[in-house]
Amino acid sequence: MTLMARSIEKMLTDPRVWERIEKHSMPEPNTGCVLWIGHVDKDGYAKMTGPRFHYKRVAVTVSKLVLSKKLGFVCDEPALHKCDVSCCVAEEHLYNGSYAQNYADMIDRGRRVIARDNFGKYTNV
Repeated sequence: MTLMARSIEKMLTDPRVWERIEKHSMPEPNTGCVLWIGHVDKDGYAKMTGPRFHYKRVAVTVSKLVLSKKLGFVCDEPALHKCDVSCCVAEEHLYNGSYAQNYADMIDRGRRVIARDNFGKYTNV
């Protein structure tokens, strides 16, 4: 079991974690998203520090933690968003999928950025 999976497994049963998630999230009435207002990574995904294991602390993706609670087990594959909002942690907007499915969704929804044009703007495939 990976260090992140062990962290998620331990966090699932800790009530302080869910209080923290409630404290750092805010419902968005127009889309139904629950937006994370805590720490996000460079790609905009909600992150939270997990428990220590052998002097190491792991940053856990909050959407993966919420999805694991919804499914009842720690999922090894990514938590995919139906809403395309990276900081959304709403249970209804998350589903379990493969990396290939995540990549296919990215292409289908026009979110793949490949290069910059002469004016410094990104162009999509």
